[in-house]
Amino acid sequence: MKCWRVSVAILALTMTAGGIAMAQVVLAENGKSLYRIVVPEKAIPSERYAAEELQRYLERISGAKLPIVTDIEPMSSHEILLGDNAHLRKLGIQVDFAKLGTDGFVLRTFQNHLVIAGGRPRETLYGVYALLEEKLGVRWFTPEVEFVPKMERIKLPALNETQVPALEYREVFWTEMMRDPDFAARHRLNGHHYRLTEKHSGRAVVFYPFVHSFDLLIPREICEQRLEFWPMIGGRRVSGYVQRCLSNPDLVKLAIERVKQWIKEHPEATIIDVSQNDTGNWCQCPDCKALDDAEGSPSASIIKFVNTIAEAIEREYPHIRIETLAY
Repeated sequence: MKCWRVSVAILALTMTAGGIAMAQVVLAENGKSLYRIVVPEKAIPSERYAAEELQRYLERISGAKLPIVTDIEPMSSHEILLGDNAHLRKLGIQVDFAKLGTDGFVLRTFQNHLVIAGGRPRETLYGVYALLEEKLGVRWFTPEVEFVPKMERIKLPALNETQVPALEYREVFWTEMMRDPDFAARHRLNGHHYRLTEKHSGRAVVFYPFVHSFDLLIPREICEQRLEFWPMIGGRRVSGYVQRCLSNPDLVKLAIERVKQWIKEHPEATIIDVSQNDTGNWCQCPDCKALDDAEGSPSASIIKFVNTIAEAIEREYPHIRIETLAY
């Protein structure tokens, strides 16, 4: 069997997939590297942080510290290209950033180049973490405990991957994630409760308020003035930590105005929560009960209530989502 040796073992194999030339690449060997990391000239903080994270971990893995430069530098023969990069266009590499959304990215090898590119704000940073975790075996167990393999030779296979997460909003209620934004970002989590800063590209969604919002939406003091807003349970209106009479048209109008007020007072919010209190005590008035009975669940009146609010604000605030809880 005849073998071909390539000098410095940088270009091991070239192939074509869908018309895209791909290659196995060796990023570092014996503590040295021919590569540098290239970021856009006007890189946003998360792209600069992505370059720093990649530089940091590649050095820990191999001992080689790759320089970071911008794409105004002349192109060199061995580069890791991050983000929407001018050097991509010089190579003739096409990336459909619009299809990647906010969190998707591509991992691609091309000649002696490695491309980690996504749109903004999070995609390129997540691409770096995917490379480190999925291709190089880095593991983040806790903020204090991680595994970084040692390699004399960092060799990547030919890559042509596009990853777009199925879920836009990803959050786990784990204390370490909430207190350490670096740890959350490395797991590609982007939830409301994380302390994600500009370098992590911030949070994907911002809630106001955060769940079980009926007491804020229709406060108890208003219900005391309008007793018909309280739920009917066992033939009488019941106060306290209970739900509301969601079929009452005046209550629905008040809820719509309150949601519009919240949107104006909290411009940072992307999701407005309209969700029931954390209890049973649903309204059993004739109108609410008829709707719930028809659908076979007390969630029916809640879903209708939430959809009515969503329809009332969608023209004026098309970027806002109305969220409720599944009970």
